[in-house]
Amino acid sequence: MVSDYHVVLVAAGEGTRLGQRTRKAAVPLAGRPMVIHSLEAATAHPSCRSAALVVHPGDLPAAKDWLQQFDSAAVPVEIVVGGDTRRASVLAGLAAISAAGGDLVAIHDGARPLLHPDDLARVLDRASHSRAALLASPVTDTLHRLDRQHRWHQRVDRDQLWQAQTPQVFELDSIRQALSGSGAEGTDEVEAVACRGLDVEFVEPQHPNPKVTTVKDLDAAEALFRRSE
Repeated sequence: MVSDYHVVLVAAGEGTRLGQRTRKAAVPLAGRPMVIHSLEAATAHPSCRSAALVVHPGDLPAAKDWLQQFDSAAVPVEIVVGGDTRRASVLAGLAAISAAGGDLVAIHDGARPLLHPDDLARVLDRASHSRAALLASPVTDTLHRLDRQHRWHQRVDRDQLWQAQTPQVFELDSIRQALSGSGAEGTDEVEAVACRGLDVEFVEPQHPNPKVTTVKDLDAAEALFRRSE
């Protein structure tokens, strides 16, 4: 059984590599701002109770208009201004959530609009038992480490290397304490929680869950949306 959960949707970045005039959150995808697709995907499970949409300060007025296109009236959404770093933005989102400390919070990237409901359910189910889990994929490419002159140095063993995705799901009190504690600066959510002694389980997605970073990524996401129609 999946525990009650809340969403922190992080969409405060500039998105300069997309080459758009607007920030990444507002980039149109399949007729709507990309961030709305990501928000709907992350809140799609019936156990979702609320969400915090964390945006760039310059996007605060527009965010209210974006939510007019949010197709899930059952989930209340709080708009929050993000910080200068991802950690600061996540903490701002966590502060906006009114929930029991033992509830789960799913931290999701505003630039991952293709999260599949089956993968969301799987990572939420795992986190409901372990209190910490994320979607991630094992590294399959051959990896090489270079020296400072960009020359080959050694091959990297990939057997235990995984690429982190989102959502990353934690017990609310655990992630708040992990990111607020001394020494948390510069660490991501998984590392911060793991360093406090909590085991974090990795769940491999069964469907594409790419992060839209470049123009090619955006084109690929558009194609995937058309394919799913």
